[in-house]
Amino acid sequence: MGKSMYWKNALIIFFSLLSLSAFALEEDPFLPLLPKEIIKKQPPTETVAPEHPIAVPDEVVTAPTLNVTGVLWGTDKPMVIINDKVYAVGDLVADTGAKIHTIEKNVVTVIYKMQKFDLTVSKKTTKEEK
Repeated sequence: MGKSMYWKNALIIFFSLLSLSAFALEEDPFLPLLPKEIIKKQPPTETVAPEHPIAVPDEVVTAPTLNVTGVLWGTDKPMVIINDKVYAVGDLVADTGAKIHTIEKNVVTVIYKMQKFDLTVSKKTTKEEK
């Protein structure tokens, strides 16, 4: 038997004995081998389901103030102007926490607090319209 085969067999025997000794001690074989002062097993906690589950109302989320003034779409990297700053898909809008999800010709979709909001391009008012 060659040296490499000898070491492979020795390692197999070593780890087998190590796992068997862990089972013999009724310890979890997957826990690290640290002193028991460091590893403290927590007793299982009982959870009792209430008789009538309490319904938590969904949080009403409103989109932050986002003023879309321009969209560049139909390219490899569409861009949008929101609150006078330029953003691409995946960017976070400054000071809001809203993330740009999609950019299309007339609609920009953002995700804010795990909800999607569709934004439309706001019309600029000209002097004649005022």
